[in-house]
Amino acid sequence: MDTIAERLKHIRKEYLLNQKQFAEKIGVTNAHISRMEKGITVPSEALTKLICKEFDINTEWLKSGKGPIFESDFNVDEKMEKSISTFNKLLRSDNSMIKNQASELNLLFTQITNVESFNDNMKILYLNNIINLFSIVNKYNSLIKDGIGTGQLALKDIHDQTFTMYKNDLLNYVDEFQRLSFLCQ
Repeated sequence: MDTIAERLKHIRKEYLLNQKQFAEKIGVTNAHISRMEKGITVPSEALTKLICKEFDINTEWLKSGKGPIFESDFNVDEKMEKSISTFNKLLRSDNSMIKNQASELNLLFTQITNVESFNDNMKILYLNNIINLFSIVNKYNSLIKDGIGTGQLALKDIHDQTFTMYKNDLLNYVDEFQRLSFLCQ
């Protein structure tokens, strides 16, 4: 990908978006996206920063094609070390119930992320959807952990308030997943 136009189109396709959807995410018209992808115009510095922030893109890669595409590629090893360390602490617990639950969670995670039979495009789509789903779970689990940890929420409060919002976000996720699935057919 020699030009910024090609790199922009690559980003859009990587996220399985048409020009209109891509434009909506960054607040421009789809005609503007079309002109940029054809190389007629170049995104402004502000728009470049917005695209990079919205899609986790390395600014240097978008501008010049150099370096990793995704900003998150810079700290993959750090993320891996942190997640493995956290999980290993649970697996080494003196409490056998904690150890058992951690190993069960590890097994579930392994089954969920086993995508060996998928081609690379389907792996990306599937794993991206799992990340989105886990992000929703993490958002609400953080609220629950904080509420219980500080004693500010009773289980009844969590059920009444948090799970209603949780359910709505999951339903929105399902709608988005169905939309993406339709695009891949």
